[in-house]
Amino acid sequence: PESTNTIVGFGDNTKIGRDLYFVGSPTEWSHQNMTNKEDGTYELEVTIATPTSNMIEYKIWPADNWDIVEPTKALAFNGKNYNATGTDDNGTYDFGSVYPKKIKVTFDARYSAVEFELIESATPTTGPVDGYLTDWGSELVEDAAEDSAWGNNNELFKAGVKYDDQYLYIAGVYNVEGNNFICLADLSGLNGATDTSKHPWNRSYTFETGDIDLVFESWGDDFDVWKVTSTDFNQVEGAFAKFSTDDGKIVVEAAIPLSALGVTAESLTVKGAFAVTSDTDSGTQWVGDFCPEQTCGTGGITAPATIDEFIVYPAD
Repeated sequence: PESTNTIVGFGDNTKIGRDLYFVGSPTEWSHQNMTNKEDGTYELEVTIATPTSNMIEYKIWPADNWDIVEPTKALAFNGKNYNATGTDDNGTYDFGSVYPKKIKVTFDARYSAVEFELIESATPTTGPVDGYLTDWGSELVEDAAEDSAWGNNNELFKAGVKYDDQYLYIAGVYNVEGNNFICLADLSGLNGATDTSKHPWNRSYTFETGDIDLVFESWGDDFDVWKVTSTDFNQVEGAFAKFSTDDGKIVVEAAIPLSALGVTAESLTVKGAFAVTSDTDSGTQWVGDFCPEQTCGTGGITAPATIDEFIVYPAD
């Protein structure tokens, strides 16, 4: 194709005339039937309800469900490879500095080429989350150096929390090796849990004052975020995060829709505490480092580990 000056396929008419579906993050992983243009190409326009990232993941799929068998599996395409049926086989496309709100997808079945056209875009009010934290200023709190119970490979360096009219933002600069970065937060106006006993991954923390309304946890280049109630940890939809590195340290910047948490920015106070965490074992919660420092200390702490110091936004 002239668009790439690369041969990706030629003379293939075996895929023409069948139903093909676009499935991916823009469709919330539901299968959307593409329009057969009767010239070897298929098209679909997709509107993204809540634009949250400049990056999308997708597949061109040969059925309207995930349950496919041979030889149909050979038709699953991720923009580069066929037989792309695994969870790690998603195609990706980067829209640069904007977040796509409405796009058109074109798949040329003859030449195995996928193209994306940006029709409408959106940008969060504070600009795209980029994972570089240059706009955080004094809202990024420094932690003491070389104070981790587990050494420099499991160390917290900086952390912060803030919000605007649309999103709650969480940031961290840290190193982890076989452990996770965690933020536990108390949001005014919400009634959460007294502890993390319902955490799906066996964490044991409690707040000396207030309650736990939100937990964010990251590892590698992935993350999860939960809204916490007295009975459940509920995954929050629409959250997104960017990762980068700074002088060998891991940097994460995450945005969580306030609407998904059931709060507004008006009169909102957020109290956050951060840690390099492992799990709970035989009644002991293992913690490498806290930001800010906690009275309970680090290392092996009799569960639950009690948090009594917080980073507060807006600052007192």
